[in-house]
Amino acid sequence: MKRFAILGYPLGHTLSPKLHRLLAEQLGEQIEYSICAIPPEELEEHFEELFCLDGFNITIPHKMAVIPMVDRLDESARRYDSVNCVANVDGKLVGYNTDCD
Repeated sequence: MKRFAILGYPLGHTLSPKLHRLLAEQLGEQIEYSICAIPPEELEEHFEELFCLDGFNITIPHKMAVIPMVDRLDESARRYDSVNCVANVDGKLVGYNTDCD
């Protein structure tokens, strides 16, 4: 089973876990999708905890803060200087920006 999460703060309002589980179900897949509500001042300290995931979505206030923490950026993330998705690609964290695509 693939594991995903949403990273942001605060996240009490997020519908992401429910939405992504429903989408996965429609595709015939089972996923685990959790919430990682990490305050900005604790992001660097807790970022390694996300390495075990297959990927994670990012929302305010971390979209720019994660840039120096990923292994590389996709063209869209470089262009907009913002990351909203990170994928674990062969053990490397790759940042993307799908907000603009």
